Amino acid sequence: MPEGILIDYNDGRPAMAITAGLRAPSFCTSFAGYGTGANQFQVNTPLTSGSTVFVLPTRPVDVQEFADNQTWIVLPIYMTSVTRNGDNGVTVNGTNRGNYQRIPNWAGTVFEILPAATYNEGLLVSNSTDFTAISNQARLMTCAYVGTVTVNGSMALPVSGIPFGKWNKNNVSVGFDGANIIVRDINYSGRDDVSASVTME
Repeated sequence: MPEGILIDYNDGRPAMAITAGLRAPSFCTSFAGYGTGANQFQVNTPLTSGSTVFVLPTRPVDVQEFADNQTWIVLPIYMTSVTRNGDNGVTVNGTNRGNYQRIPNWAGTVFEILPAATYNEGLLVSNSTDFTAISNQARLMTCAYVGTVTVNGSMALPVSGIPFGKWNKNNVSVGFDGANIIVRDINYSGRDDVSASVTME
């Protein structure tokens, strides 16, 4: 690796290498509820100039039911892209199969990857996020829990936050509803959900 700092936890987790080009994610805001226009949701939040913004959906699909010309419609409205609105927020865009102009009920979290610093006192790792500008009041994305869990159908998170995990089992889907990890059997071809079990870390 390039010259820098290597932090090895020696507990099975990957080592962290602080090298040139490192970036830090920063929490901006969460959003939930009905959108601000047809197939879209505008989220107003201050953004750092030069940062890279992204949205982590927690409810990316809204299934609506309504009557259209005496026909009952079951319509999934799903997120498709994110547009940055300068340094004032983002617009989450979506669509649906029938191109209906509907207001979606979505949820998610907005993050930004802070840009490289050009100056300041502190530990210099070239071309990286300005760590001297990240105070103890900064809203950074940090790890609150590390472990191996077995989920049988559903499981509440051990701590609040956004889960990241890996597993090695085919024929299951793993989702997150904002509070619980949800595991379903994707081989089942019926109309109901069938729970499944998976071990994750």
